[in-house]
Amino acid sequence: MPLGMISQMRDNNTKLVSKRCFLVTLFIGLSINVVITYLLATIQDPNSWSGDDEDVTQLSLNEDQAPKYLGDLSPSFTEAYKYTPFSKTTDSILISFIPDFGVDRIEYQYESTAAPTASQTSTDLNAIPSAVYITRYRFGFPMRGQYWDSVGWTPGGGRAFFDRYSKQIIERAGTHAGFETPKWWPISTENYRMPIRPSWSGFILNTLFYSLICLFVYCSPRFLRIRYRRSNNLCISCGYAIENLDTCPECGLE
Repeated sequence: MPLGMISQMRDNNTKLVSKRCFLVTLFIGLSINVVITYLLATIQDPNSWSGDDEDVTQLSLNEDQAPKYLGDLSPSFTEAYKYTPFSKTTDSILISFIPDFGVDRIEYQYESTAAPTASQTSTDLNAIPSAVYITRYRFGFPMRGQYWDSVGWTPGGGRAFFDRYSKQIIERAGTHAGFETPKWWPISTENYRMPIRPSWSGFILNTLFYSLICLFVYCSPRFLRIRYRRSNNLCISCGYAIENLDTCPECGLE
């Protein structure tokens, strides 16, 4: 077979291997991202943060940037706050001495004095609370890539109102509320839920971050091997001694 044809075949194989390598490392990066996010969500309870250890920041968000899936079940959006932990209380989690990382929460507040108020004795089942709060628990490292939401409101209303309103909230929230941790998990409570919804910017950046790490781990030995062969006048493909030849007589690489 002519050397030119052999060289062309090797080039095609190299491109195919490179494409396959990229897809494999991307899949591995995605898998690592999801596993780490779920691990963070199942070992850290954001509700365990003590007030003195929280960094609270008011966010400048407009109504379009706030969750809108509750629709007419809540008043208008007013403001949002971000809570970032530095440590956790000693009785909150299995590993209480490890500082919180890869987790924060955002509280979206919906309030209106003009909204119909469901008082504790209200018989109006179609009323909506005067204040609704969506607390978004976000997980991921290095960026926050997935989340689950918890919805609360004041005032609570009577029992009939509470049952009807909470049912509607659950239906509207859907996958935003995440799902319960497995029953076999030792800290399976309502404070530990698994995030389903992605925050796309953080999710994509985390996936690329872990993919690049995998790519570096995969390519480093190959890079060192090529560098060694070049410095010793060996073919970078098969390792055959080529000295000053332009074409490898063994594999046909130019």
